Amino acid sequence: MSGRALVIGGDIQGIQTALDLADCGIKVTLIEQSPSLQANNVKSLGESSPGNNAELLRLIPKLLKAANHPNINILTNASVAEVKGTKGDFRVTVVQQPRYVNVDICTSCARCERECPVNIIPLASKPPDGRKAIHQPDYGLKSVPSTYIVEKKGISPCKFSLLSIRGAGNPLSVYAE
Repeated sequence: MSGRALVIGGDIQGIQTALDLADCGIKVTLIEQSPSLQANNVKSLGESSPGNNAELLRLIPKLLKAANHPNINILTNASVAEVKGTKGDFRVTVVQQPRYVNVDICTSCARCERECPVNIIPLASKPPDGRKAIHQPDYGLKSVPSTYIVEKKGISPCKFSLLSIRGAGNPLSVYAE
């Protein structure tokens, strides 16, 4: 055994599989196509049906454990482009789409979302009032990662680039491109 594994899918089953393998000492890369790990069929934290609450209660501790596990590397906004090799010796090409926000410095404070002048027209499955071009993942602070993401389909949704936020006491720095 190589001591490495790839788990595709950041739902509760994928997260549990990654945790089980990682607890056995295997280095795991967990790939999720959406911007954050997620619960199956949970549309939002605001919904209050018993099935959704039960799944969220099971998922949130697992999300936190997976996010902090030393043997798990989480790649969100990613998909498998190619798989080559033979049993026990696979080579996988993964394509990761950018978030346009630095995961290492974003504190999920929402300042960028408040300052963003661009509203995205909602799809049928989105909230009726739409959202900003930069926004939290669907599960907010309970997402892994909770880092904001810029929704960019094709051309840039805005004429501004957020270059830095230098702490709570300093003004938001936004510069024209």
